[in-house]
Amino acid sequence: MTEQSTQPGVVPYVEWHTGARRILTIDLRHHGTFLSAMAVDRIVPTVGIDGRQYVVYWGRVFFEVPADRGVHVAVSLQDGVQASSLLIERGEAGEGAYLDYVADFSSGRATLVRPVPQA
Repeated sequence: MTEQSTQPGVVPYVEWHTGARRILTIDLRHHGTFLSAMAVDRIVPTVGIDGRQYVVYWGRVFFEVPADRGVHVAVSLQDGVQASSLLIERGEAGEGAYLDYVADFSSGRATLVRPVPQA
């Protein structure tokens, strides 16, 4: 059994893993038309970490993930259309990882990216 995170507000990594861990921050945003903005209260995002699904909220969410190997991250909406996923590479323990997800209700498209650090 692995020891789970005790950090408040961080979803612990629950799969078997004995190595180093780090915190993944995902910023879940949306934009679109006025009518779609009204629907945002009824459309809930779901984040998948290595296949395990978590129903979350719009805004910034935090997950504990392994630092010593790659992790598959997916974000989808209840509408089943706006989904995106990627594999984040391994990193250093204690080093954070950041992803940005944007759902565009006007076009029905979604993107999940790891932003390039600004110099």
